Amino acid sequence: IFGPDFGDGAINELARILAAFRKELPEPNLTFNAGVIAGGASASIDESGNARAAGKTNIIAATAVATGDFRTLSVEQTAR
Repeated sequence: IFGPDFGDGAINELARILAAFRKELPEPNLTFNAGVIAGGASASIDESGNARAAGKTNIIAATAVATGDFRTLSVEQTAR
């Protein structure tokens, strides 16, 4: 695990991306939040926001998905 032959896995990569958003993209009046996250050998989030994931405890997750929201105060800020 965490080696060049296998990579970090989808769950760890998703966590890294979300943490980078929080660290590198802050600005006044911008909020974003991952409300539902699922990951494993397979993972999905349906239109109702219900997550489903399957796998084993000893695999490197192939799939990770997240849904959430971001809020801004202007059209210009949303475009950025």
